Amino acid sequence: MNNQQQQQMQQEDIDQSFKEQYKRDLLNQLLNNARGTTSSSPSSSGLQPVNSTPSTTCTMTATETIDYMNRMKTLGNQYFSKSLYSFAYSYYCLALKQSDVYLAGAPATAMTEIEEIKKLASVIACNLSLSLSKEHRIPESLTYANKSVEYDGTNGKGHYRVAYAQQLMGHDTDAFATLTNALAYANDINKLEGSLKKELKAVEQRRRKNEDNRRHTLARIKNDKQFDQFPVALVWDEQLGRKMIAKRDIAKGELVVRVAPFGSALIDETMSTHCSSCFRYVQYCKYTSCPKCKMCILCDQCDSDSVITDEHREECDVLQYLKDHGAEHGQTRDFRMMTRVLIRAVADLNKKVGKDTGLPKLWRSEPFIYDSFDDLMHLATDESAIDEEQMQAFKVSAESIITLIQYLKGPHYLLPLTKQQIMDIYPKILFNAHEYIEPLNHKEVARGIYPTAAYLNHSCDPNCIWYNDNNGMMAFRSNRLIKAGEEATTTYIDIARPSIERRVSLMKHYSFYCQCSRCDSHQLAWRCDVVGCGQPLDNSCLRIWEPQPKNNFDGLVYECANGHTRMATIYNILEQCATIPSIAIQERLINMYKSHLMDHNTLYLRIWKNLAELYFDEGNYQQTVDCIETLWKQNDAIPYVADCMALMSMALINLNAPANKLSIVKEKCREILQHQVGPGHHIMNEFEELYRVSSSTTKH
Repeated sequence: MNNQQQQQMQQEDIDQSFKEQYKRDLLNQLLNNARGTTSSSPSSSGLQPVNSTPSTTCTMTATETIDYMNRMKTLGNQYFSKSLYSFAYSYYCLALKQSDVYLAGAPATAMTEIEEIKKLASVIACNLSLSLSKEHRIPESLTYANKSVEYDGTNGKGHYRVAYAQQLMGHDTDAFATLTNALAYANDINKLEGSLKKELKAVEQRRRKNEDNRRHTLARIKNDKQFDQFPVALVWDEQLGRKMIAKRDIAKGELVVRVAPFGSALIDETMSTHCSSCFRYVQYCKYTSCPKCKMCILCDQCDSDSVITDEHREECDVLQYLKDHGAEHGQTRDFRMMTRVLIRAVADLNKKVGKDTGLPKLWRSEPFIYDSFDDLMHLATDESAIDEEQMQAFKVSAESIITLIQYLKGPHYLLPLTKQQIMDIYPKILFNAHEYIEPLNHKEVARGIYPTAAYLNHSCDPNCIWYNDNNGMMAFRSNRLIKAGEEATTTYIDIARPSIERRVSLMKHYSFYCQCSRCDSHQLAWRCDVVGCGQPLDNSCLRIWEPQPKNNFDGLVYECANGHTRMATIYNILEQCATIPSIAIQERLINMYKSHLMDHNTLYLRIWKNLAELYFDEGNYQQTVDCIETLWKQNDAIPYVADCMALMSMALINLNAPANKLSIVKEKCREILQHQVGPGHHIMNEFEELYRVSSSTTKH
C-alpha cells in the first residue's frame, strides 16, 4: 500500500468517527502537529484561535442589548440547524450573559425594555435547553429550561422543556406537575396542547406502574424469605425505586446474590457448541443431542436431571417445527427464549413449579432466588420509550408464538395466560433481559430474563460483577469491599466508554439518564497539557468565548488553575479517537493522550486494547505484548480480560517466548478469571485446557 492509499484510508477512518467537519479538521491539525513534533508530550496549543480572547460583557443600552441578543440568537439558531450544538451553546450563553448584565443594572423605570429583554432571554434559554438535550447534557438542559421559565413564566415551551428534562432525570412527580401547569400556556401559536397531553398520559401511566411496583416490592420485602440466604436486602427507595442494600460488610470476591432464569436461550450461533440449559461449552464434556428436534444439546450433567429433560420435551415440538421450516437460515433466539418463558409462566400459574417444586435438582446445590410469574410482570418498563414500529413487531411476534403453540399443543395449552399478558412480557424482556457473556472469550453465548437480577441498579463505577454459574444462573460477586448500608450495583454497559457515550447508550436501551457517582463527578480525568503544568480540568474550568467558525473554534475553553486556556473540544476529540482502527493515527496520538489524560482515566483501557488488536492483526507481536502489559500495569479492574489473555498468549507464542513468560501470563489470567467467577466454575477447566492447547501450539 502506497502513502497516498494509506492517507486515504486514514481519512476514511476519521470521517467515520466524526460527523462534524470542524472536528475532522481539528483532528487532522492534531495529527499534523504530532507528525512534526519531536517532543514526547506534543501540545494542542497550536490550535488555539488566533487573537481569541475571553468574551466580556459591557454596559449597553436596552436597544443595544436587544440587538446583541438577537444577533447571538440568530447565530445560535443557524448552528443548531446544522447540528453544530457546541457553537449554538456558546452563542446562546453569550446572549444570556449580556441579558443578565443589563437586567442587573437596569433602571426601575425601564419596565417595557426589561419585559422585552426577559421574554427574549426566555426564548434563548429554551433554545439552549433544547441544544443541550441534543447533546444528552440533561441536568444542564433542566437548568436552562428553569431559567427560561424564570425569565418568562408564560413561556409554554419553557415549561415543556422543564418537564422533558425532569422525565429523563426520573422525576415523574415533578414532571406531572410541570406539564399540568404548562397546559395553561398552550395556545394556537406554540401548538403545545397535543404534545403536553401526550406527555401527561405517558407520565401518568409510569406513575401508576411505579405505584403498582412499589406495592409488589413492599409485599416481597415482607414475605419473601429467599433474600435471607444472601448478604443483601431488597429495599424500596421513593426516588429510585427498588434496590439492593448490603446487610453487612461484604468482602471483595464474596457472592452477593444468585438468580435462577425465568427463561433463557442460546443465540443461534452457539446452539451446536453449548449446552442448552447451563450454557457450558460442550467441547470439554460429554453431551447428548436431541434426535427429534436437532436443535438442543445437553451436557451430561444437565441430561441427567429429569426436570431439565422434561422441560426440553415441552419445547421440543416447537423447536422441531422451527427446524423443519428453515430456522437454520434465520435468527430464532428471541422466539425460543419466549417459548421457554411462556412454558415456565404456565407452569408457575398452574402451581406446577415454584421455589420448592418443579425446578432442576442441580439448582439446589447452592442458594438461589426463584422468581414467580408475578415477579416477572412487575419488572420496570417504560413503554412510552418504545416506538410504534417496535410495538407492532411485539404484537406480530406474540400472535405468531400463540398461534404456533396452540397449533402444536392444543388451544388450551397456554391457559391461564391471556394474550395481553403475553404482549406485556415483551417490554419486560426488552428492558430487563441480560446477555450471557462467556468470560473466557468475552463473546455473547445466550440471553435470559432473571427478574431479581434486574433489581441491581446500574453504576458506571459498580461494586459487583456478574456471570453465569455452572447451572446457567446469574450470579453477582463483589469486586471490592461493600460497606453495610451501601447499595449493591452492577453495570449494564461497557464502562470504559466516555461518559457521554455511556449515558446515550443507557438512555437508548434502558430509558434512564445515568446519575451515578462517576457520571455526576466533576472530575473529568483530564489535565492541562502545558508542559510543566498538568493541572486537573473539570466542569468548573469551562469558559465561554466568542466562537470563531473560520478557525474551527466553537467558543468552549478550559482554563486551568494556573490560568492556561485550552480548547475544550480537543479533549472530546481525543476521547472519540480512542477506538479508531488505525495504527498510524493511534501512534501519532499516543503521546497526546498521555499529556491530556490523567493517569487513572479509564479511556486508557480502550486505547491500549485497540492498539494491541491492531498490532496483532499486522503481525507486530512484540508491540501487542507491550500494549497489554501497559494496560495491566495501569488498571486493577480489567473489563477486557479474556480478549487480552488470548491476544497476549498468542502473541507470545508467535514470538517463541520462553515457557516461564507464558506461565506468568497464564497465572495473571487465571487470577483475574477466578476473581470474576469464583472457585469451582467450569470455565476454569476450559481455561486450563485451552491454555494447554495454546501453549503447545507451534508458530507456523
